[in-house]
Amino acid sequence: MQQKINKRTLTFIIGFLSIVSCQTAISKDKATSFDTLTNVDYVRKLTIQEFPLFRQIKKIEASTTLTVSYKDYNGDLHHDGALEVPANIANQVKALFPDLLANGFLFQKIKPLSQYSDVYAAMKDNATFFFTSTLGRIWLVINPINNPLIVRDIGNKNAAYKHTFAHGVATSNKLVIFPAAGVLSVNVNQTGNVGKLTPKALEVFSKHNFIQALQANDNPDMLFFGLLGYQYKAPKMPKKIDFADTSSVTPTFSYEPLPDSVKKALINSGAWKKGCPVSLERLNYVQFGYYGYDGNIAQGSLVTADVVAPNILEIFKNFFQNKIAIEKPGGEKVGGTGMFNCRKITGESGFSLHSYGTALDLSYYRNPYIGIYKLDKNNDGIAATGVIVIPDSQLIFLARNQHTDGFNEAHVDYLRSQGLSEWGGHWLNRTDYMHFQTSPFFSYLFPLINEKSGKILLTLEKNKDSLLHKFSIQSTEMAKWSLMAQLYPKHFAQAFVKNIAQFDTLGEDGFYQMLYTKLQAQATSQ
Repeated sequence: MQQKINKRTLTFIIGFLSIVSCQTAISKDKATSFDTLTNVDYVRKLTIQEFPLFRQIKKIEASTTLTVSYKDYNGDLHHDGALEVPANIANQVKALFPDLLANGFLFQKIKPLSQYSDVYAAMKDNATFFFTSTLGRIWLVINPINNPLIVRDIGNKNAAYKHTFAHGVATSNKLVIFPAAGVLSVNVNQTGNVGKLTPKALEVFSKHNFIQALQANDNPDMLFFGLLGYQYKAPKMPKKIDFADTSSVTPTFSYEPLPDSVKKALINSGAWKKGCPVSLERLNYVQFGYYGYDGNIAQGSLVTADVVAPNILEIFKNFFQNKIAIEKPGGEKVGGTGMFNCRKITGESGFSLHSYGTALDLSYYRNPYIGIYKLDKNNDGIAATGVIVIPDSQLIFLARNQHTDGFNEAHVDYLRSQGLSEWGGHWLNRTDYMHFQTSPFFSYLFPLINEKSGKILLTLEKNKDSLLHKFSIQSTEMAKWSLMAQLYPKHFAQAFVKNIAQFDTLGEDGFYQMLYTKLQAQATSQ
């Protein structure tokens, strides 16, 4: 997968930020009490997929109102946090909140659910509150904007976006996020840790028997980062892999220009067609052995750009030697790994870097894409919608703090050292945990220079400073760099790398003028 931040997306994010910054409490005169006839507080009837647990909200019997001290997001101390809690856990709650305060955990506000018209209004207000369910369980919701709820829209079986390499996908990939402003916190790696249930914070809660539920009642179609259950059994995560000690497969590790059979397969499948930005002659066929998630050794292959083929081979050699499992290259319903495919960016019109063979989707079932966010205008800004790709990926794989085997966070630094300098898991407006790529600047330029020069330019991708990501990829800027690369194909990459240290001082325009002058002088002297 791949993303870009466009004007529409920026407008959407700014709108959500305004929601966060302009939170207003629901006034008490508009608040409604619990329905004493049904003993269930469920007023709002949303037109979109709802959270089943909220249908079980029950008035807290024998409740006690506690006043607790807390610090808000500005670091200001408050002594008026009000909580309605079951009397039987009052002492535990009294011990919990001073411990949270001592550990620096922040809240936007602490306010009883009974002071809101319904649970969604409380979540939109980013309130922290208790509730009990008709099944007798005690729940605590913490800063829901910073720890949002994600629900799969199981009523819609049509996948809005399907992954290129996935086969047989049938599950809906449409999601609903509560509250709407929570989309900025769906990616737990971004937007800072203020108000988030980080592993450190969860240790404090668990010490007092409040456990992050994630998927209440083991419901696979929902994920609630901010939901903690009292004496709740921790959610199950995938089992550790039992790797095979022996194998009947003796894997091949190699790369080469595309064999005729592979060229034919790419053309017949539509993965390569006329008009693609990279010719078949600039693609390589990489073969490698790998450990699958069944623990067995298998043979795999990928099509890549020639300039990155040695690095891709090295990556999978390293994974094999260290018994790092990956999903099947080429893809299948239950997971996969893919690289070259000439296609558009998901949800956009430009070519994806997969079209250049410089982007890798690594184990996409365990590392899904989530994005295409839209505000649901029918419900007072309470909810937003999004999609998850691949649709069959489990929502639990969005809980990245779990550090499950197969999560790509573990490979970011190593893959950068091999030239894949950008990870989609660092993106904010859309999050692509499967996706690693070179800089777009490099990908757009390498087809214009020969393979040797391209590999010289690739060395800059391994730098921690991400130098090539500093260059503009606007069409007018790329046009001038493309022209320079075509005018001086033999010396462009060498001169570029040799003089790159001057970029920060000169800026992009100054660096371009300096490099152009040097290349022009070199050409006229020969």
